Amino acid sequence: MFVGDAFDNSAAGAAYVRNYQRARVDRLYEHAIRHRLVLVTANTGYGKTSSAYAFIHKSGLATMWMQLSEHDNSESHFWENYVHTFTSAEFEPLKKLLTQIGFPASDDKFSQYVTLVKRALPANRQFIFVLDDFHLLHNQNIISFVEKMSLILSPMRTLILISRTLPDINSVITKQLSRSSIFFIEEEELRFTEEEIEGYFRELGIPLLPENLQSVVRNTQGWAFAVNLTAQLMKKNPKFEQHTLNAIKRNIMNLIEKEAYLCIPEKVQRTLVRLSLITHLSAELVELIVDDDEILENLHQVNSYIRFDTHMNMYMIHHMFLEFLEQKQDILTDEEKRDTYRKAADWCRENDYLIDAIRYCEMLGAYEEIAQLIYSQYMQVPADIARMVLDIFKRAPEGQELILNQDYFPLMYIRIMLAMGMFEEGMERARKYEKGFLSMPDSEGKNFKLAHNYLAMAAARQVMAISDGVYDFDKYYALADKYYPESGDKEEVRKDYPVCAWALWVGTPDKGAIEDNIAAIERSIAHTSGPIGGYMKGLDDLARGELLMLQNDLRAAEPTLSRAAAAARECRQYDITARAFLNLMHVGIFTGELQKAEQALDEIRTLMNEPDYAIGAAVYDIARGCFHLLKGQPELVPEWLCGNYTHCLYESFFENLVNHVKMRYYYATRNYYDVLSYVKEQGSKEVLLYSKIEVKIFEALCSRHVKRNEEAVASFVEAYDLAAPNGLDLLFISRGKDMRTLTTSLQRDRSHHIPAEWLKTINRKSSAFAKQHSYMLGSQHQGDDAVGYSELSTREMEVLYDISQGLSRSEIAANRALSVNTVKMVTNSLYDKLGVSNIASAIRVASDRGLFDAFTP
Repeated sequence: MFVGDAFDNSAAGAAYVRNYQRARVDRLYEHAIRHRLVLVTANTGYGKTSSAYAFIHKSGLATMWMQLSEHDNSESHFWENYVHTFTSAEFEPLKKLLTQIGFPASDDKFSQYVTLVKRALPANRQFIFVLDDFHLLHNQNIISFVEKMSLILSPMRTLILISRTLPDINSVITKQLSRSSIFFIEEEELRFTEEEIEGYFRELGIPLLPENLQSVVRNTQGWAFAVNLTAQLMKKNPKFEQHTLNAIKRNIMNLIEKEAYLCIPEKVQRTLVRLSLITHLSAELVELIVDDDEILENLHQVNSYIRFDTHMNMYMIHHMFLEFLEQKQDILTDEEKRDTYRKAADWCRENDYLIDAIRYCEMLGAYEEIAQLIYSQYMQVPADIARMVLDIFKRAPEGQELILNQDYFPLMYIRIMLAMGMFEEGMERARKYEKGFLSMPDSEGKNFKLAHNYLAMAAARQVMAISDGVYDFDKYYALADKYYPESGDKEEVRKDYPVCAWALWVGTPDKGAIEDNIAAIERSIAHTSGPIGGYMKGLDDLARGELLMLQNDLRAAEPTLSRAAAAARECRQYDITARAFLNLMHVGIFTGELQKAEQALDEIRTLMNEPDYAIGAAVYDIARGCFHLLKGQPELVPEWLCGNYTHCLYESFFENLVNHVKMRYYYATRNYYDVLSYVKEQGSKEVLLYSKIEVKIFEALCSRHVKRNEEAVASFVEAYDLAAPNGLDLLFISRGKDMRTLTTSLQRDRSHHIPAEWLKTINRKSSAFAKQHSYMLGSQHQGDDAVGYSELSTREMEVLYDISQGLSRSEIAANRALSVNTVKMVTNSLYDKLGVSNIASAIRVASDRGLFDAFTP
């Protein structure tokens, strides 16, 4: 829920707060929201939610409120609900972008999230974030997200966590947040005082004699739930009786049944029990389930335990009352349960609550419907959703009905397995389905099933070919083309081919393997250009252009990559389009044509606006990161690409590309041990040929920088052995002066088998590349040993000026509102541009060139 500038003073809202404001508690919250984090911690029935809601209702502060449940321990479910809390129209662009990045489990995705939210929320407007029933969360990834979220809040943002127990994150947060940044509201503060109990009863028109008031105080101990329930009993029986309080203390559930359940009509009782089957009680969904105005009106008879929130547009059931209702679910008929789940599934699907829709479909046994939902939403299924759906499919009854009579269930079962990296298992299941489908009578439905089954088998074989070197995936595309009905919906099958780390998925360095793979791609495209609708279009030219580029035939690579971009864009194969332009950007840099590189980068930027390209913004950030790294501007790399490496489920997935950009960033900022750490942990897991070569090159360069010369030689030899059969020299040449230095030393060291002539060639070409690259960026060289100079950015000049004034890194960070790591990064960058290696030299060179004279502090 995103609450606007004021709450609606409707009868429903007023009924919830009972028209009674506790000024003492309101003042407590007024003081609390001056802090970045508020922990509201109390046991059940102490009015945690009601006190926070009452304050917000009165204050009119802009608030995002998220009601948590056990289901929110699924990262995708949590994220769907979190994104939907931004209900205001002004946040529609933000919702779309947050949906695209998905749950920010990794540091880079969290950085994207922070950037997007900071852009969308006005800095001068106060916002409150409320996570209610936080104690229900136990997924450590989600708890970690909340921890990090609390640590990046600005002074105009407050996070309120409402929980029955003190959240575990408290121990983590207090290490980084000062105690003064956290405010605690606990049971004692939430208990009704004697004065408040008297005022509350008086507000309800219930007179209390002094001795009875003392009895209420003594027996309820200010427990809000007991105070409220006592008040309801007293309204029915104004004559106070001591056994009422004793009954409350003995059995709350019996009292709920007697005073809040049995006193309402039976059809309202059944309706409430039906509502306990679902978790998202949207007003629209409740009206679909109830479909009776009289019952809807009667729901307000239990308004102490079920309330209607006008801004979330949904009903909220008190958790104790909900627990009571769940114990009554056996009174419902199977027909009532199915009707409830069916309406809930339909509503959730139509309103983009995918995870809830899947859950209700499982309750209905609607596995085909689950498969259709996943098919319509994802090309590459997120790992947590894949795990959840795979578990559901495993629970499904295994039989011919689900195999032969369903269109999408068999297809998605295989695709889910592929998303989990279960390629062999996926192929085995696909072969099983193939036999079943072939045994069916001829029909368009049979052909549809076979075509999709073969498409899944083709995708599995493309990935499996990385390790086994058998490029036979085209035969499965041919079979898909054979069976796909001419009348079929091309838009349904035309998906964006995922290029990810490299266009060419080859794992072996064997000579000819790359050409064999390209040939298989060409044969496949011949089969995917018809009824299948252009899938993979442009991939053949992209793969060939990528090969030509890495073979350092840049002039031949450029038109080939341009053809790939045009063909792919025409068929909306945006990942292929983006990769083609990314390579064209590199070609522009490598040939010294900066304008062409900038044009290619701008083309990638336009892909962000394509509604079918969910990762467009992330890909553009990656392109920008590569562009600035190539220009020697690591300080301009998007923040999320400067963080920790991302867990990668499989090396052909998108996360592998992200990690390689981070590796280049760490190398550019001289964090050589961070690069070596990645190589040690992930390098051995690399399966793509180009990735393996790049990792080994960086391992060699970093090992040399940290004086591990034997390791440097060993890694370089491995890189050579992988690259030499296919002449992939550009990966070496593009490392410029660092490669020149390394190959110079290797020419003197003959303990390896690398040909001297090859080393000499790479040495000469990398030296030429370094000079050309420096010239393109505005450097001036005076021979091999001269210092090159690139114009410093404003931030670099600010840091350099502070250094010249004798400030330490921590002092510069405080002075410029930067992190110490950022100061370190900027310092390393200006060292590179000035061609120096220490502070004294930087100040001297800057003074000699008059940089301080032209700079205004």
